[in-house]
Amino acid sequence: MLNHIKGGLKVFTDYLVSLLLFLIFLYPFISLTGEGFTKWLPLFSLFIFFLMSLLIYVDMKALAHKEKRPQYTGMHPYPFKGIILGSIGILPIGVVILITSLITLGEFYEILKPTIIKGVLGPVYFFIPLAGNGAAGYILAGISVPVAAMLGYLAGHFDFELGVKIKELKKKLPKVDK
Repeated sequence: MLNHIKGGLKVFTDYLVSLLLFLIFLYPFISLTGEGFTKWLPLFSLFIFFLMSLLIYVDMKALAHKEKRPQYTGMHPYPFKGIILGSIGILPIGVVILITSLITLGEFYEILKPTIIKGVLGPVYFFIPLAGNGAAGYILAGISVPVAAMLGYLAGHFDFELGVKIKELKKKLPKVDK
């Protein structure tokens, strides 16, 4: 169980790093886009999501490689462990959103509440407008982190190398003369 918590903390840390990047570059992004800020925000969020997914993918792949080594026989790695680690990692974000939703501090806070929730979901915000600003968008946003962790862990568990696969595909393509 301790190994699951450590793996979940890696996912949580990767999410926090991407959230920090989102918040740091949000003001310059707002300055650049001006009035069209809300139109371009999902695209900015998508960019940060790709960075977050890359961080999570690399960490989970390295963890799966490590757990498959013979000296770690007590860990019993299984292919879909990444989705559990991702769920553990996103759980604190869900708790923060739940607490934020349940607290009532007055009229100003009620106006600010959606902005706080969308800010905490910054790296996965683009799912919300993509799904029509409804509950489905929030569910997709919450599921995206465990899915990224699962894909990374699966790649490490089955020794899948994306770069090698791309090079193999390039070799199979016919050469184009200039």
